[in-house]
Amino acid sequence: MKFPKLDNVKADSQPEWEQIAARSIAQFLRDTPSEVAEIIVARRVAILEGELARIVQLCNSEARGALKEFDEALRNTAAVTHLFPHWMEVAEQRADIRLRDIPEADAIAIRTPRLQALKREFIEILDSDNGRPATQAEVTAAATAALDRFDRDLLACAVKYHADAQRAATDQRIESRRNELTRCGWNVIEVEHICGMLAPGEKLQTVAVFHVETNRSRCVSRDEVRAWGRPLSWTNDSTWQSQFTPNAVLRELEADLAEAKRAAARPPWADNFNRDLGPRGIRA
Repeated sequence: MKFPKLDNVKADSQPEWEQIAARSIAQFLRDTPSEVAEIIVARRVAILEGELARIVQLCNSEARGALKEFDEALRNTAAVTHLFPHWMEVAEQRADIRLRDIPEADAIAIRTPRLQALKREFIEILDSDNGRPATQAEVTAAATAALDRFDRDLLACAVKYHADAQRAATDQRIESRRNELTRCGWNVIEVEHICGMLAPGEKLQTVAVFHVETNRSRCVSRDEVRAWGRPLSWTNDSTWQSQFTPNAVLRELEADLAEAKRAAARPPWADNFNRDLGPRGIRA
């Protein structure tokens, strides 16, 4: 890797400094991935340039001290930079595992920005400037913690993705029956509970006021639907039941729907025919 020119440092000995620093780069970062080495060298050269600019008027011995620190910093960093490719490989593997059941386009949209952020975090770990060189054990521990956070984030994304997909699929399974649910007095909370109770591939087949039936011959009562989503911490029966339509009102609704169904089943001329009959059923 070519050593960047120290534009802000003007001195007769500058070429010598550049040669020494360039040798350090070649020696210690030769096995470091180029994308990591470029960032590390840019940072360390900026620090070196500042130090040299400050002390160049004093004496070359101090400049050599700065070069020594530069050399030691690269030496310490080079001792752990070989781990970077392994870390990224582990991150890719974890992403493959967590997102394996998600369509490729959606998986890429989830993993790409998170892998980029993790890469930046790894470089910060490798080249942290905390006043002392980090040991390989400390660097490995920090990288492991970063990988664990990355893994948990991917897991949370995958869980949310599948939950959203399941919710959308369930909504589609009841969409054709939504009008019937409304007509039979099922409120928003009860409809959400029904969605949660349906198994994969299960659909509503019959909707009544006090129960629903599915395509798997499963009959679920209104009380079961209401109880399904009740949190264990909600112990007050009165406040829980207050969210739903009283059963007395539902019984009236059931009677009205039954009467409307009977009326719809009668032929249009039936009412006029019956009205024209006399007391003994004889037409006047």
